[in-house]
Amino acid sequence: MPMTLFRLGWSRFLVTIDGEDCELLVDEKRTRVGFVTTRYVSGRDRESAASQALRQVQDELRRILVNELSDPPRVWVSAVRELERNYNGPRPRAGFTFYTGGKGQEQPERLHGEAEPPGSH
Repeated sequence: MPMTLFRLGWSRFLVTIDGEDCELLVDEKRTRVGFVTTRYVSGRDRESAASQALRQVQDELRRILVNELSDPPRVWVSAVRELERNYNGPRPRAGFTFYTGGKGQEQPERLHGEAEPPGSH
């Protein structure tokens, strides 16, 4: 019998997470980038799903970012979408879509309806 990824009674969610002021080594140079990623998780509710996805992403980022402790990246949940029980569409895998931009640099244009980063107003 196949093992289920989701606990009985829990819902499935797509959680979108954004980040800014992330430093990566690119060609041996520190490069400041932003990112967006989506995680497919289960949870009792939207808040538990968002927390679980955020922990997963933060754990992954710890292995690849080179930010100084005094200059941490900003990471936040920008969207949580509960999926229907019979959802059979694509499931995002681990990974990030990085883009250039960060503190003191021009930010990419946000699409209508996208969440703004916390404290940006």
